[in-house]
Amino acid sequence: MVESLKQIKIRIRGIESTKKITRAMEMVSISKLKHIESFLNSHRSYFQALESIVDHTLRASEGTGHVFFRETKSAESVGVCVITSDAGLCGTYNNAVIKCAEDFAAQHNGKNISLVPVGKRGFTYFKKKTFRIPRSFTGLNGRYSVPVADEVAAILSRMFIDNQADEVYVAHMHFESLARYRPVVTKLFPMEKTKECPMDFSFEPHGERILDELLPWYIRAKIRLIMVESFIAEHGCRMVAMKTASDNAKELMDALVVMRNKARQASITKEVIEIISSSGKI
Repeated sequence: MVESLKQIKIRIRGIESTKKITRAMEMVSISKLKHIESFLNSHRSYFQALESIVDHTLRASEGTGHVFFRETKSAESVGVCVITSDAGLCGTYNNAVIKCAEDFAAQHNGKNISLVPVGKRGFTYFKKKTFRIPRSFTGLNGRYSVPVADEVAAILSRMFIDNQADEVYVAHMHFESLARYRPVVTKLFPMEKTKECPMDFSFEPHGERILDELLPWYIRAKIRLIMVESFIAEHGCRMVAMKTASDNAKELMDALVVMRNKARQASITKEVIEIISSSGKI
């Protein structure tokens, strides 16, 4: 019984140490989440305003002859950017995005698929597959970076412009709220054509020239928003996972404390009985 009590105490200390780690990771995720969440509203507002300008410009100028709208009858090559995390312990976040990307690749079976992983988890997983990986981005650790987002946008744009990919997509976690996010595949190229515009616009010098400047900004803004949403979802998933782990650790500790008290009481009772038995013999 003494040995059993000692083992219980060792387990309690181990679980208590684990709980401290999970609690610390939960607080770190909350801090990172609050920090990057401040970017979300501003990025969404900026992107929506820019998207509206692009739509109006396209509808009024009929500028769908831009290279970003180039379509092929049969897309033989596909580029996919997969955004995952660098670290684990974030619930089903990485598995959900990777599965979404794999299902998408299965739908395009037989085509030449090139992957641009953002995040170590996705890179480590897909480098074991047969996909071509021309470029990868790791070491961000959930920290949003405008230069990295712009570099990703530039690489994906160049893949399409240089005919390395007939279509370009992004597999990522779409963030709706802290309680709701889902893996999606967003089409980046070729861009979708818009309907006719009910308003008349005058362009100076002309609509095509404006689109040449406007569309790269639009693509960069879109990638920035996607990466912000992905990182927020990552921190949200990790926060929930670590809170669940901390709660489970507390429940397990409470159960072990009851077991320890019972073992301690049984040990004391045994010693008292032995003392009484000894005194009776004397």
